[in-house]
Amino acid sequence: TPSRNPTASTPSNSTHSMDSHNRNPPARSQECDENSTIVTNTVTKKWKETGVFIFEQMRLRDETIESLRQELAKKEEIIKNQQKLLDEKDNIIQNMGTAATERRKCIEKIKLELTQND
Repeated sequence: TPSRNPTASTPSNSTHSMDSHNRNPPARSQECDENSTIVTNTVTKKWKETGVFIFEQMRLRDETIESLRQELAKKEEIIKNQQKLLDEKDNIIQNMGTAATERRKCIEKIKLELTQND
């Protein structure tokens, strides 16, 4: 523009151009500082939000892991108790088989005694 080119303007315009040129950088610098501060504050806020979010997710993960550990412990206890019941059932069946064998022996013995007495 003519106001920025000293050769194309009058000396008063040239002085005015230099004055406005000297005034603009501080204004631009202040604007840049303000923009930089806004960006820094925004980035800082986002980092804090992200940090809080990550911390919350880690806390929820830890709670979930603990909850799953407790469920697993309960299920392991149930399985252990079921195994005890199965062992007891097997023992009862084995005892019933032994008792049936003993009954048959007694019946055979009684039959033998009855036939010997006749």
